[in-house]
Amino acid sequence: MAQKSYLHKALLIIMGTVIIVGITIAVLFPPYYNIARLKADTHITDSQLISAFNEDPVKAQGDYIHKVLLLEGRVTRLEDERIIMGTGLRTIRIDIRKRPFRPSPGFEIGQRLVIKGVCFGTDLNEVLMSYGLITSVRN
Repeated sequence: MAQKSYLHKALLIIMGTVIIVGITIAVLFPPYYNIARLKADTHITDSQLISAFNEDPVKAQGDYIHKVLLLEGRVTRLEDERIIMGTGLRTIRIDIRKRPFRPSPGFEIGQRLVIKGVCFGTDLNEVLMSYGLITSVRN
């Protein structure tokens, strides 16, 4: 059996280290990790977004899918790390992204929030947004 050279061992260690660092970065910093610095494509209210997907879903998908939205609306429910806006059968579910080393502003059900996030379309009766950052709390 051939003996592995020092160079071969060093290359394996370097490649393993690069792979581990790459996976760690991908897990800790997902694609929209810097959403606070991204410019919003559209400023829209929760009722406007819901009615856009109700009236013409195909046009709404072209206008809003994978775009950074500045969404303003009233909180109707809280679920784990999700904020729900809207009522009845049509709601917007926003997955909140926690900002490391920065506290999230406090808010209550019924208050109006402005949230920056990425729209990912609909799931039955819900409009889905992810990577949400609360930019301001209004009354």
